[in-house]
Amino acid sequence: MNFLFQVVITLLISGGAAPPDAQLVVEVTCTNTQEGAQSVEFGPEGGTDQVTFTAIGDPNNVECTIEQTETAGAVSVEIDPDSISVDSESSLYEVIVRNTFPEATPLTPVEPAPVVAEPAFTG
Repeated sequence: MNFLFQVVITLLISGGAAPPDAQLVVEVTCTNTQEGAQSVEFGPEGGTDQVTFTAIGDPNNVECTIEQTETAGAVSVEIDPDSISVDSESSLYEVIVRNTFPEATPLTPVEPAPVVAEPAFTG
């Protein structure tokens, strides 16, 4: 009998906004599974996605690590938890990944210089 389990990944954005073309990639690597490693890609708004693994043999021998391989310039990445010990009592594991981006610097308005115009024709 195959033991299937899922890892649900929620990626949150904090601080400033992620770049509009951001590709944020989280990889889950599990020992003693048919799949080995699987990646999930998120856009600049983050979100939730999941990957499913099939344990080979005893699911109690499965260990998973979670890492973010593409950060799009995030100044901080926190993963909780960053590893999972699978047991045969649970088939669902949740991971929170928090990316912090720098706050946007507000632009300071510049006063326009006064325009001094000389008449082109004075006749």
